[in-house]
Parts: sequence; C-alpha cells; structure tokens
Amino acid sequence: MKNCLVLVLLCLFLLMALLTPCLAIDETEASLKISEANSALKSAFKSVWEAERVGANVSDLVFDLKIAENFLAEAEIAYANGDLNGTISKADQCTAIADIVQNDATTLNNLASANLWGMFWLTLTFSSVGIMAFIIFLILIWSRFKRLYLKKMMKMKPEAT
Repeated sequence: MKNCLVLVLLCLFLLMALLTPCLAIDETEASLKISEANSALKSAFKSVWEAERVGANVSDLVFDLKIAENFLAEAEIAYANGDLNGTISKADQCTAIADIVQNDATTLNNLASANLWGMFWLTLTFSSVGIMAFIIFLILIWSRFKRLYLKKMMKMKPEAT
C-alpha cells in the first residue's frame, strides 16, 4: 500500500513537471499575442477603410472594430498589471474579432466594387442617351428657327438707299 502511494505521488509529480512548461505563460508569449492582435487590428482597419473608399456601408464594421480595440486595450492593461492569462485571452478575442471584420470588409469591398462598376456603366449609358437627345433637340429647334427666319426674309421687300 505504501509503495502504491509513493508510486502515485511520483507519477503525479512527473505529470506536473511535464505539464508545467506547457501551461506556463511567459511575458514574451503575452507580448507576442498583443503584437499579433495589434497587427490584426491594423489590417482590419485598412480593409474597412478600403471598403469605405469604394462606397460600402461600413458602420457595423466600425462598431466591431471599436469592440476589438477595447479588447486590445484591456489586453495591454492586463499585461501591464502582470495578468498574462488575461492578456492572452483578451488579445485572442481582439484577433478573432479583427479577423472577422477583415473578412467582412473584404466581402463588402468586392460587392461595392462590382456595384460601383455597374453604376459607372449605368451613368455612362444614361449620359450618352441624354447627350444624343439634347443634340437632336437642338437640331430640331435650329431647323425650325432657320425655316422661320428664311420665310421671314423671303417676305421682306428690298429697300434701296
């Protein structure tokens, strides 16, 4: 019985010794997570800006970016306070939201770009039709005034001075 207890304690000690390096979180890992979250947030901001530039409605994405930004701020505060587990958790949440926002912004960018080209061709078509209609209208008005002018000139009597 005593040998069995010693064996169980030895196994638990070895298990703890082997698992401790796997579960331990050091400051470099936490700092790396914050850097990754910051990088993901920057690329998400850039994607949202590009989507807005082509005319997409990004108001919901901006709201999600603010949430991700809050998670990053909380991660940096936790890192400053020495809470490494909280730092990694908040940084992972920030990265996850930033990745989702970036994917949504890319999708909106593609849709808005396709819609932008459609609007361009529609505007070009209506402008061309409008220009043609205006030119035809001007030709009709000019020919009418020309006919009336010539008719008026033919009715005039020459005057000698």
